[in-house]
Amino acid sequence: MLSIVASLYRSESTLPAFHEQVSIAARRRAGDDYEIVLVNDGSPDGTLDLALRIQEADPHVVLVDLSRNFGHHRAMMTGLRQAQGTRVFLLDSDLDEDPAWLDEFAETMDRERCDVVYGVQDRRRGGLAGRCLAATGYALFRRITGVDVPPNIVTARLMTRRYVDALLQRDAPDKVIAVLWHEAGFRQLPHPVKKGTSGRPAYTFVERFAVAESLLATFSALPLRVVWMAGSTMAVAAAVGMAWVISRWFLGTGTGTLAWATLLSVWLLGGLGLTVMAFVGTISAKALAAARPVEAVIRQIHGTRNDARAHRDSHGGSPASP
Repeated sequence: MLSIVASLYRSESTLPAFHEQVSIAARRRAGDDYEIVLVNDGSPDGTLDLALRIQEADPHVVLVDLSRNFGHHRAMMTGLRQAQGTRVFLLDSDLDEDPAWLDEFAETMDRERCDVVYGVQDRRRGGLAGRCLAATGYALFRRITGVDVPPNIVTARLMTRRYVDALLQRDAPDKVIAVLWHEAGFRQLPHPVKKGTSGRPAYTFVERFAVAESLLATFSALPLRVVWMAGSTMAVAAAVGMAWVISRWFLGTGTGTLAWATLLSVWLLGGLGLTVMAFVGTISAKALAAARPVEAVIRQIHGTRNDARAHRDSHGGSPASP
């Protein structure tokens, strides 16, 4: 079976066309043996009502309604957990990513015998400033994480079942999904694509900033290293200074040594405090990350696989292989 997964947020204007196009692509590739998993990520507009009407009319649609807005990452991972197919096609619902890419991705997967085929733009959209900012972001991403993610990568990707299972096992709080895609391993191949301009970007500027902040906090030890180096430098300098003050006091040549001793003792305590804070911060961050829930909260799931199976059986014939 083929599973198609997409998250919905303010998708009222694009959802009908998306459903039509993705259904055509799925039938062309898998016959009647497919499901469309739509995850409503707390949309404040009429997306949920529209998605419910689509689900009631199409037994292939499984609608997952989250209890609030959890963000693009969590919505996608929730959809992947609900997907049951031997192959899973993940894409955005804003029609910037063409559902017809499924055929191209599947042909590449069959030909190359790989586990993932993902889309990469030949040229990023936007002005010069936006492209330069994106290029800088990708360079910092590779520097911080050590993960060689191709620039201009898109959400759309076709994955095998074993890769999806491995991906879900790697999921953790505050992890950036691009890193999860890499950490799951297996053979992954890029496929050149050209995105449209019809819908809302998957990430706003504020959301991109939040991803960068999470990336720095989760995958980089730079902040703690800065604190550690500052604390260690202060402590060592203060210790050397204290030794100098004490030696002058014993030699009887110290003038104003009391003032220096007071200042250096403050530096010493401050440096030791920063060093201890670096250790405590590392331990606390790991403990908090392990305790936080990973999965988004599902309010309700509309539609079941039995509906799609009954629909397929009533039409007879054997489904095509995805």
